[in-house]
Amino acid sequence: MEVSSGLSLPTLLGRLMPYVQKGWNLSRKYHQFNGAIKFSSYSKRGYACIRSNFIAHCSSNDLNLDLPNKLIHNASVIYCVSAAMGHNKESHPECNKRVPAIVDALERLELSAKYRSSQVYEIQNFQPASLDDIARVHSRSYVTGLEKVMSRASDEGLIFIEGSGPTYATGTTFQESLLAAGAGMSLVDAVVEASRVNRDPPVGFALIRPPGHHAVPEGPMGFCVFGNIAVAARYAQNKYGLKRVMIIDFDVHHGNGTHDAFYDDPDIFFLSTHQAGSYPGTGKIEQVGAGSGEGTTLNLPLPGGAGDYTMRSVFDEVIAPSAQRFKPDIILVSAGYDAHALDPLAGLQFTTGTYYMLASNIKQLAKELCSGRCIFFLEGGYNLQSLSSSVADTFRALLGEPSLAPQFDNPAMLYEEPLNKVKQTVERAKTIMPRIENAQIQCFRFSVQHYTGTAHDCMSSKELEESLSELQVGKRQVSHGENGENKSVQNDMSKGEVQVSCFTEDLHDVTLHFQIVKFSKQIYAWIGCNSVKLGHLYAAATTRPNNIVSVTSILGGTSDNTGSSIARRLVSKTGLNIVVACNIPKDSPMLEATAERKLTERLAGLGYFRPREL
Repeated sequence: MEVSSGLSLPTLLGRLMPYVQKGWNLSRKYHQFNGAIKFSSYSKRGYACIRSNFIAHCSSNDLNLDLPNKLIHNASVIYCVSAAMGHNKESHPECNKRVPAIVDALERLELSAKYRSSQVYEIQNFQPASLDDIARVHSRSYVTGLEKVMSRASDEGLIFIEGSGPTYATGTTFQESLLAAGAGMSLVDAVVEASRVNRDPPVGFALIRPPGHHAVPEGPMGFCVFGNIAVAARYAQNKYGLKRVMIIDFDVHHGNGTHDAFYDDPDIFFLSTHQAGSYPGTGKIEQVGAGSGEGTTLNLPLPGGAGDYTMRSVFDEVIAPSAQRFKPDIILVSAGYDAHALDPLAGLQFTTGTYYMLASNIKQLAKELCSGRCIFFLEGGYNLQSLSSSVADTFRALLGEPSLAPQFDNPAMLYEEPLNKVKQTVERAKTIMPRIENAQIQCFRFSVQHYTGTAHDCMSSKELEESLSELQVGKRQVSHGENGENKSVQNDMSKGEVQVSCFTEDLHDVTLHFQIVKFSKQIYAWIGCNSVKLGHLYAAATTRPNNIVSVTSILGGTSDNTGSSIARRLVSKTGLNIVVACNIPKDSPMLEATAERKLTERLAGLGYFRPREL
């Protein structure tokens, strides 16, 4: 039997190893949809898992497809449910009881759409992710190979697809994993659309399984099949132009799959809090990203016993400042509830109140930084009691209602947190955080990459010249005479105070403009900021799909607010779409002195102008 890639099925199966092992379970009751699932009460509430032409999907018996978008726009919380009832192994911690337990709690506490029709909305008719969507994160050979072994899983009942954890698959796992990823994408659609018409859009929550943050680009791992949150991040970037994505992962285990997928990506900031030394043993604090992505990964391995006090400190001293520096366009959250003190798989001491605090603070952070765009994705959590109560209290936080944690948390079960170790971890993280800001020095290289398709690696001066020669150059005169009139100037770069260039394919399309300004102190005076300290400034006015112009900046030596103000004045005064000013450090890996000199000479030949005075 041959497949489309030209590889035989045995070859594909071989490449999928060691993820696929012969651990067959001949009982089929775990994946048959027609009557074998024991959660009849779950089905009676309106959710039914259906098998049609081997495409598994969840639907509701009382769908109303004509519901107006206004219900979504005006809600406080929107959510999707994908319980993956066919993906199940009894006695396994990641079983199909998890999502139904959460839904039960939401209904029991009257937090579901059934009881909160004006505040809470459930999206029920979402579509599964496509193979192309998944392939933006995972290798296509893994995706197609896994699809092929599903027929064997269907025949045998249950197989194990091992990375370094007991990850299993049934005959419906592949399609249900696509559905889980699709739920997250649907929430991206809803949240982004709502943010265009509502200054306080709803927060999304994907109540989905299998979880995703351990799934690496080349295979499954740690109960996870596809990286749901990673797929959603790429989807937000590609469909809506939300370039800068922040992912906060508070699962007790390090999200190594998400970490690996974006480790060299400067536009996705991955921040993980997890128990030090726990599965899968990754997520060291020294791992801060690589290449272009250096400074956009931050791992905080917490000592065993860390709990509520720890996370409050971590949020205030690390998470919030990191987000404020990065300035994301959307915040995605890997919401793992296995750091709870009752969870059997680890040793942290989070409480229901801890998760309430995190949800409330993250929502506020999103409101301040990215127009409220924020989506939670269910990851771990294996004690059904603590899982369901914590997710329910997360909903209450997102609704702006008081926590019910005192009803669920028992202080007597907690012990003293290792505060000295926690303080050491937080202080060490603070020394790592400046790398986030330093990474912005590379913004010039990133922009060249964006317009030339060059990979995220360090470009030599020759490569810079070749890349720039492929771009059309629009000459811009920014000189001013004594009476304020514009004057042409010579291409004399030797003593230039200001250098300006505009690269574009169409000068009338602001989304294509790319300009550089490298200047000294005079320009600060020109825009009315005489007292500003010299530093690194990145000011960008970008036109989003909704035609809202956003200006962001990063300025070393001053506060973020001052930097933002300067950015706006620069954009207004110069008319530039993107302004970059930076002092290139001598040890910079991407623009050393020789490369910078050659680049300057090359740009002079392409039409740079220098004003005689400001």
